[in-house]
Amino acid sequence: MRELGNKLRLKDDFFALWSDLSKDWIHTRGVVGRIVNQISEKSRVPSWALLIPMNYAEDDLDTIKELGKRVFQFRRTRF
Repeated sequence: MRELGNKLRLKDDFFALWSDLSKDWIHTRGVVGRIVNQISEKSRVPSWALLIPMNYAEDDLDTIKELGKRVFQFRRTRF
C-alpha cells in the first residue's frame, strides 16, 4: 500500500487511510472491539452491529462520526 500510495503521488496518506480502515472497520478484531466498547461504555448493542435494519440511536453517534472521518479522508484523497 505504501508503494501504491507513492505511485499515486499520495505519499503516506493512502497507507494511513488503508491502515485505519483495515484495522478499525474491515478486520474482525476492530469491528468486535467497537461493539464490545460500546456495550461496556453505553450498556447497549450498537444498532449498526445488528443484521436486521434498525434506526440509529444517540449512542451510535460516536461511531458514525468516526466512520465519517474516514469517508472524508477517502474523499480528500485524489486518485
